[in-house]
Order: sequence, then structure tokens, then C-alpha cells
Amino acid sequence: MTAANLRDLMAGVQSSYRFALIRAVRDSGRLPTQLSPQERDMVLGDLVPPYREMMAGELSGAAGSPPIAAPPERVAAAPPNEALPGIKYKALALMESHWFSCRNAFCSVAGLRMFYPAVRRIEFGEAPDQLDRVIEVPRSDVDPMTGPVSDAYSLQYIPIRRGVTNEFVRLEFIDGTKSDVRTASIERDRAISNGVIALASNRGARDAPRLFIGYSLGARTLELTPDTPAGTTTVLYSFDDRGFVKAKRLESPSSSYYGFRITLTDTKQKAVQIKWQLSGESERGPFTYPLDQSEPLIAGVLKTSFGEDLLTAIQCFRVPELSPGMPARLASKGLSFVRSVPVVACIPTNHPAQKRSYIPSLYAEDWASVREVRLGTQPGRLDRTSTVNMTIRDVLGQSSWSFTNSETIWHGTVSADATAVYAQAVYLDGSSSPEFRVQIEPLDRGR
Repeated sequence: MTAANLRDLMAGVQSSYRFALIRAVRDSGRLPTQLSPQERDMVLGDLVPPYREMMAGELSGAAGSPPIAAPPERVAAAPPNEALPGIKYKALALMESHWFSCRNAFCSVAGLRMFYPAVRRIEFGEAPDQLDRVIEVPRSDVDPMTGPVSDAYSLQYIPIRRGVTNEFVRLEFIDGTKSDVRTASIERDRAISNGVIALASNRGARDAPRLFIGYSLGARTLELTPDTPAGTTTVLYSFDDRGFVKAKRLESPSSSYYGFRITLTDTKQKAVQIKWQLSGESERGPFTYPLDQSEPLIAGVLKTSFGEDLLTAIQCFRVPELSPGMPARLASKGLSFVRSVPVVACIPTNHPAQKRSYIPSLYAEDWASVREVRLGTQPGRLDRTSTVNMTIRDVLGQSSWSFTNSETIWHGTVSADATAVYAQAVYLDGSSSPEFRVQIEPLDRGR
């Protein structure tokens, strides 16, 4: 055997020993007392960095281990549990693998069965210093590793605000200690979306479940997703005095923990009443949630979409004269409003889909977020204003759709001697887009 082969063999043996040793420590939550200083350092070096000291002090039991102070966030004592340190370490290791994951405005907790006995609650929120939502982990005498699967161990459909880009999470253990704050794995919506959180307006309803109101571009409906307390079997809602109806149940093949959703197309509704039926025939609510944030929410989503296409949102044509046959050419470009020439006429960029249907195209919908358009021939001097005729109610199908051409959304003109047109959109919320330059095109070109 060559020296190189011997070194490879020894390296393989050492690697296998290290793997077996670390696995044993993880499974038992204890460091063997007979470890050499080098072996002890090797094992601790493999642990999650924030918890090396905790493991070294709380788990080793080895002579000469340095005393480690209790974590500063220890808030309460708990009955002694010899297995607790090892389960805590498993929980912390699992947090490294994004066990708290979010997509499509819902989060789920994976692997809770593995560390259930050590965890009292899961805290989470949209900012590291604002973990304002809590999942209480119910206690049970059933062994989570060998007993039947329970809803408490498989949490799905935990609603979050649609469009949120960050969620942060922390564990609190039964001995009062807490993990550090970790970021959740979150998959952003493919569609442009946003959401708000509505609180119950009832007197004394401080602890009422929250209602998440979301809107995604293309859906043309509001999604009302109530938080669901543990044990919820049915969610009922009502917009008027005609009684309550059942919300749609969202089911997962991997979990019996249900979420519920209410789809709303009528933005004239001012509020919704919701109540929860729980196992054991108990009930929470009804609680009343105002819906006055709905239209601003939709406008915000459309505003974001509009901003992405801002520089191509407007087209302007130079119309030199009104010759025979010119009216037909003007109509084909959506410029039937032109009566006096020469002039430069501007309209929304004419999306082909608008002429094929009485249903608003996605492009046309964006204009519902804009209150008016300002035009001018010099930057900083936008002295022509055109009001946008489209509204949020048009987007949601609340009124008859009549925008079969761009000019019916809005149109405007500037003087014929202009070399360029400068434009700015004023949104429904009072903010304004940056000014941008629009190239003037000959009438026979267009897009």
C-alpha cells in the first residue's frame, strides 16, 4: 500500500467516525464525557453557530466544561426534561432548512412532529422586531413520533399579507428560552399583487382573528382570507341581513388543517361579517371587518403594473391635415376625436386586445390607477391635463365596459410645432410618476 493510499484510507475512517459521532450527538443531545478536547471541538464546530455555546454548556456534562450563562431571553422555568436539549437542537437544525415556508399568500410549518415536545409557540411577522403573530403549539399526551398524525403537527394555510416580500420567525421553547430570529423561505407571487390586513371593528374584539385582503393583477376579484383559530371546521360570512353562507374551504392532500377564502367582486360592499365554527360545537364571532381599504388596494396593484410600462404607456401622432380619407386613418389609430389640424394627438398605447373584446385587457386595466394625465412640450411645463375615464369599478366589472378604443380611456393634444411631448401620470392616491419623454410619430407609422 502506498503512502497516498494509506492517507486516503485514514481520511475515510476519520470522516466516517466524525459523521457517526456527530449523528450520535444530534440524536441524543449529549456530548460523551470521554471525548478528547480535539473531538469535542470537532463536534461543536459542526453545530449551528449561535448554539455551539448552549450545546457545550447545557448538553455536555463533561468535566471541565466552561460554565455558560443562560440565554438572555429566558422568560420562565419549565419542569426538567432530560431529552429537551437534544430536541431543541433538532428544532434549531430544522430551522436552517426553511421549515417555515410561504407561497401564494400562505405559509406552512413542516416537520413540527420532530420537535413538538420542546416548542411552546411559534412567533412570526413581517419585520424582525415585529413578530406580532403567534401560533400556540397545543400540548398532547400522544407521542408525536409514534402516535397518530394530528393537525397540530402539520400546519398549512397560515395566511399572510399578499405581496409581502419578507417573513421572520422565532421559536419559543417550553423552558422559556427562544431561538434567534430567522428569515422564512418565501416565494414571491408571479403576478403583481398586494394586500392589507383588516382588523375587526367590534367593540372588545381586540383578540379577533385578522382578515387578509388581497388582490392580484389578472384576477379581477378581491380575495378575503380569514385567519383560522385552531380547531376551525367552518367559516361563515355575510355582507347583508340575508344570513350567513359558507366560505370556500382550501384543502391540502398532505394536511387536514384547513384554510378558507371568500372571493369578492363587488367593491360597493362596505364591510363583511365573519364567524368561525370550531370543533366541539363552539363558535367565535361574528366579527365585522371594514372593506374600505379595497379600492385603494386594487389601485395600488394597478399602479405598480402601470409603473413597469410607464415609458411605453403613451403614444403621440403628428396630424398635419384632414384630407379625404383621413378620418378613416384617424379612426384606425384611435384618433377620431381630432377635429382641428395641424395638431399632435396623444392617447394610451393602443393594445390590440382592446379592440377584440368588451372585457378590459390587462393593459387597459392599469389606467384605472391613474386620475389624470399631464402633457406639455417642455419638461417642467406640463400645461395640458386630460382626465382618465376608467375607474376601479370598471376593472371589477361593476359598470358596462365601453373602452373599446384607447381614446375612450383618455386623449389629449399639444401644439403642432412640438418636437417632443413630455408626460406625467397623476395617480388616484395623489402621487405622480416621473416626467417622461414621448416620441412623436408620423400618422402613417404608429404601433
